[in-house]
Amino acid sequence: MSSKLRRTIVAVAGMLPSLLVPAADPEPITTLQHKLKFAREEYEAARAATRQASEELREARRRIVEAERALAQARQQALDAQARLGRAREAEQQARERYEQAKRALHEAWEARH
Repeated sequence: MSSKLRRTIVAVAGMLPSLLVPAADPEPITTLQHKLKFAREEYEAARAATRQASEELREARRRIVEAERALAQARQQALDAQARLGRAREAEQQARERYEQAKRALHEAWEARH
C-alpha cells in the first residue's frame, strides 16, 4: 500500500468518530412554528411595502407624463406667442413707417403753402 493511500485511510479513520456522533437535538417544533409565523409576517409586510412602493412609482410616472405634456403645451404656446410678437413688431414697424411718411407729406404740404 502506498504511503499516500495509507495517509488518506488514517485521515478518514480519524474523522469517523465525529461522523458517528449524533447531531444536536433539533429545535422543538413549536419554536420552528413561531419562526415560520414571524417569517411569514415579515414576508407579508415586505410584500405590502413592495406593492405600496410600486403604486407610488406608477403615480409618480403618471405625474411625470402629465408634467411633460403640460411642458410641451407651454412650449408650444411660447412659440406661438413669440411668432405673434414677431408679426406685431413687423406690423408696428410698417405702421411707424407709414406714420413717418404721412407726417413728412403733411410737413411738406405746409411748407409748400408758406
